[in-house]
Order: sequence, then C-alpha cells, then structure tokens
Amino acid sequence: MHAALLASVAAFGVLLDSLPSAVVEVCLGVGVVGLLYHAFLSAVERAGGRPWPLSSLPDWLLFALPTAGIVGLYLRSHPVSPLRAGLFGALLVVFFYFWYVLPAAWYHKVRSDREGDPDPPESSLTVLVPAYNEEACLGRTLDSLTEASYPGQKEILVVDDGSTDATYETALAHATDEVTVLRKPNGGKATALNYGLEWATGDAVVTVDADSVVVPDALERIVADLEAHSNVGAVGGTVRLLHTDSSVEKLQALEYAVGLNTFRRAFAALGNVNVVPGCLGCFRREALESVGGYDGDTLTEDYDLTLKLLTAGWEVRASEAVSYTEAPSTWRDLYRQRVRWTRGNVESLRKHAGVLGGGSAAAGTAFSGIVFPFQVVSLVVLPVLTAAVLGTVGAQLAMGHVELVVTTLSLFVLLQTVATGFALALDETDPRLLAYAPVAVPYQYFMNAITLKSILDVAVGTDREWTHISRRSPGGDAADAAVDAGPTLEAEVSDD
Repeated sequence: MHAALLASVAAFGVLLDSLPSAVVEVCLGVGVVGLLYHAFLSAVERAGGRPWPLSSLPDWLLFALPTAGIVGLYLRSHPVSPLRAGLFGALLVVFFYFWYVLPAAWYHKVRSDREGDPDPPESSLTVLVPAYNEEACLGRTLDSLTEASYPGQKEILVVDDGSTDATYETALAHATDEVTVLRKPNGGKATALNYGLEWATGDAVVTVDADSVVVPDALERIVADLEAHSNVGAVGGTVRLLHTDSSVEKLQALEYAVGLNTFRRAFAALGNVNVVPGCLGCFRREALESVGGYDGDTLTEDYDLTLKLLTAGWEVRASEAVSYTEAPSTWRDLYRQRVRWTRGNVESLRKHAGVLGGGSAAAGTAFSGIVFPFQVVSLVVLPVLTAAVLGTVGAQLAMGHVELVVTTLSLFVLLQTVATGFALALDETDPRLLAYAPVAVPYQYFMNAITLKSILDVAVGTDREWTHISRRSPGGDAADAAVDAGPTLEAEVSDD
C-alpha cells in the first residue's frame, strides 16, 4: 500500500512538472487555501461557533471566494481556449483527489489498522433486513447474519414488504429464537425499515440488504466502531461485490474501490461519511429517533437519512466491517439502477439544500463546509463540466488539434491508472482489476450522462419508479470469503 501511495505521488509530480509554472502555482494556491479552510473549520468546531462577521456567511463561501479569486487572476493574465479552460477545471478536480482524498483515505486506513480491534461492543443489537421479492438471496443473507459473532444480545428482524414471491416462506424457514419474521403491505423500503424499527429492541440498529452477505466479524466490529465515540450517530461499513465475472461487474468493483470506499475513508477522517450504505450500516437508536427515522420522499432513503443525521449535528464514521453485495451484471440493469440512485441523490441534495445557507445545526462543521458542497459539485457541476469538455474536445479534433487532445487525455488516463492502483491496495481488492483502469474513464462519462438525465428528470418532474434487476444468489470467490458456497439461482426481483 505504501508503494502504491509513493507511485501515486510520483505520477502526480510528473504531471505538475509537465505543466506551466503558473498553472502549478494556481493549483498549489488553491491547495493552501483548502488546508487553511480545513484548519479554520476544525477551530470553529472546537470553539463551538464562528466569530462575527463570519457567522453570517455560509461556510463554503470562505473557500469558494478566495479560490475564485486565485483562478480569476490566473485566467485574466493568461487567456486560454475553451479546451484549456475545461482541462484546467478538470485539473483542479484531479489535484483535489491527489492532494486531499487519497492522503486522507490512506491516513484513515493506517490509523484504523494501528488502533487495532476496538473494545467488544456492549449494546443490545437489532439487525433489520428489509426484503421485497428476495427469495433467491434471502436465505444466504440470514445464514451469514445468524453465523456472525456478537458478544451481547442480538435479534434479527426480517421485514417482508408485501413480496409476491416466496420471500416470506423463505424467511419463515430461517426463523429461530433469534430471527423474527414480520410482514406488511408493500410500501417501499423506507416504510419497511420504519416498521422494523417499531419492533426493534436494540440500542444499536444494523441494517443489511436482503441480497448482501456479511463476514463473520462484521456485526461485532461495526457496533464497536459506533460505540467508540458518543457523538457518532451512524457508521458505514465497507461494501464489496459478490460477483466480478462480467466486465460490467469488474468496472463496478473498480468504482466501489476507487470511488465509493476511497471517498468514504477520506470523509471519515472528518467524521462526515456522506452515505451509510444499506448493504451494511449501523445506527445509534437515539440518533435514528432524533431525526424521525427514514423518509420515503426520495429514491435513496439511505443517503437521505445520512444527510439528516449530519445536518442534525451527528458524526457519521466509517468501519472496515465488510459486507458483500449483488451488483448488476448487464449494462441495461446497471443503467436502470444508476438512474434510480442518481435521481434519489439529486432529490436528497435538493431536500437538504438549506445546509448551503448555513442555517442548520451543522453550520461551521466539515459537513456544511466541505462534504455537502463537494457532493453538490460532484453530482451537479462535474457532469456538466464533463459534457462541456467532451464537446470542446470534439471541436478541437475537428480543427485538427489531434496531438494536443491525445496527449492530454493520455496523461489523465495515466493518472487514473496510478490512482486506481493505490485505491485497490487501500481497499485490499483484487489487483487484477487494475487492467480495467483505462476503461474507467469512458465508464465515468457514462455515469455522468446518467447523472445529467437524473437532474433533468428531477427538474421537469418525471414519474418516479422502482427499478428491477436480475439477481443471483451469492456465490463465487467473494462469497466464499464470507460463508460457504451454495447453489446459484436466478430470479427477477425488485431493486427496492
């Protein structure tokens, strides 16, 4: 892992050395502003509030204004073409990833490893498993949960959300003194989780999707991480894929390692993990009750709940507890899943947009000053910037500037490959996935196109609908790491 980090730093150094000195100075200037801004937010949190007159300003403006000034001065003295302006914006994003995200993720991982195993958890535990048409996967999920170690009281509540297949019967077949099966009319995942909370008796609540498999120490580890700090309201687990057979699955495995898990660790260093995944998340019961549980007004209830907790002032951290989950195996299923995810994320950001105004309990924290603004930029601004860059690249190619375009894109692909190698080492994921790193660039363009569609859907108010993907019951090398291998089944079920 240390060698991969050094390679990443060296590659980024090569990039900086190849750029004009003025561009490097701008990047370093923005980086220094970012470090000072982070230090300021940390001081504000320790002091319990911002001094006047800064108390009347949204946190993010304290970073955006000096950054805009630095970039504006550069562009004023160095007029650039549209292509170079777009690439300059992309360079700032790359700089942020190498300057902050990778080192912060590495720091969190090293710190977690050095701290070793936390003290055994003491809280009583309720595990909620919402299920809708999950007969193919539910049995293996429940087997992994019952076999998972936990030193205290543990109950597992399966909530059948009006399934039309044999999900309820499958759950009953696994019912024990520890496993209770609940049934309700179909109303969506949020209602199923809230229904389960009404029956839950544990002080700690873990949620696990019905198509996911936890490793034997996952429950004990994630609850222990929750108990480590009294101000932590939730902890997000580490998610990996059950199957990486098709190219679509391999690209998603790469995305989880390089994007989701790396950013989760980076934001965990701030105590502000941006999403607690439904595959494996742990909540303090007090925190859940303080924000009213789950809402059903977005398509991504897990992301919405995480934003509610952060907005209310709770910390959200990351855990190395592992859960393996199903992923779409075809481009069609991937498209449908990501349309739902990105639309739900856009809905959630719009719902909590007041955070940008500084009027929430999270004002003056890393959440309102860094994490939430970054989410807005990455979900709304970057896809638009990417589309503009692609259009400009096409125009430059049409004008015969082939060498400039090829050289620039090759450099970004090289950086993507190096960063991928580091992220895979950090996530302890199969290093052979590195071969797919160059393909990750057009894959990200595909995801950005989906994001733009979702933004338009929310803007014009098109009908919301749940997607359906083809599932397989757990199997393969990844699943073997959690529980013994079993037969593979095929079923068409809801991605609820």
